[in-house]
Amino acid sequence: RLSVFNGVDPRGTVAGLASPMGATFGEWLAKYLDKKETNWAPSNRARERRDHERTFGQIPQFTALPIKRIDPAAKSDALDKLGSSARRKATSWIEAIIEFSESGVAIQRNGMEEVEHHASMPYAQVPAFYANLGKLKTDDAHALQWLILTGARSDEVVGAKHKVPATWGEIVLVDGLPVWAIDGSRMKARKVHRVPLTPQMVALLGPRRADGASLFKAANGRGMLSTLKAN
Repeated sequence: RLSVFNGVDPRGTVAGLASPMGATFGEWLAKYLDKKETNWAPSNRARERRDHERTFGQIPQFTALPIKRIDPAAKSDALDKLGSSARRKATSWIEAIIEFSESGVAIQRNGMEEVEHHASMPYAQVPAFYANLGKLKTDDAHALQWLILTGARSDEVVGAKHKVPATWGEIVLVDGLPVWAIDGSRMKARKVHRVPLTPQMVALLGPRRADGASLFKAANGRGMLSTLKAN
C-alpha cells in the first residue's frame, strides 16, 4: 500500500529495484515533504503532511507517473479530478515538487525559494566584521556592508532566482536627499520601501551608473554568504 501511495507500481519492483522508468511523482512527493518539514513549525508538520497526502491521495494515477514524463495534459487531467479547494493547492504543489526534482530547491506557495536560516552574529562582533569587509574591496563585500547598514534582505540587494537585484534606478532624491526606494514588487509586503541613505552608504555605491545597472556586481546571496563565512 505504501508503494502504491508513493506512486511505485509493485509489479515494476523486483528484488527491491524500482521501475526503470525513473522516480515517480509520488516518490518525489515523499522527498519533498521530508525537505519541507524542516522549515515548518513543529506544531504544523503533521497537519501539512496530512494535507499533502490527502490531496494527492485522490489522484493515485497521477502520483504513479514518472515525474519526468508529466506534461501539461497530465497535470490538467489530475487537477480536473479535484475539488476547487484541493485544486488550488495542488496546482502550486505540483509545480513546486517538479521544481524540487530538478533543482533540489523547495519552493514556497508564493513561488519563492525556501529560506535557509543561519545563526546570527553576536552584535558585539559586527563592528570588527564590518571593518574587515572594508579591507576586501570586492563587490560581494560591499554588498554585504550595504546589507548591514540598510537592514535589507539579501535578495533585495543582489536578487534571487525569482527576484531581480537592486538597481541604480532605485536610488533617487527625496527633498534633495538620497534615498533607496525599493519597488513594491520586490518587497515581501508588496509595498514600496524607502531607505534614507547616509554618506557611508552612498560611499559604498561609487560613481553613478545607468538606471538598469545593478547596485553591486555580486554573484548572489551565496557569494555574500561565502564572504561572511570566510571573514
